[in-house]
Amino acid sequence: MELLIEKVFFTIIYLLLIPFVRICFNFLSKKVFHLTEDRNNSFAPIFKFFLKFFKFYAFYLFPIMALLLIIGKWRK
Repeated sequence: MELLIEKVFFTIIYLLLIPFVRICFNFLSKKVFHLTEDRNNSFAPIFKFFLKFFKFYAFYLFPIMALLLIIGKWRK
């Protein structure tokens, strides 16, 4: 049986990771935005796809997964 302090610790860590992932995405997307311009860049469609995917991951998938991990941790 897990200790209450361990559950609280992991809950806080998971909740703090959600804004951290969003901040990292915003920072990196600003740094690589120039790579999505179509002029003289054959990889622009790939970079656009990856930016859309990671935005979806950072803003939707990761928070849902973190909340599911928290719920799973507390149900044990």
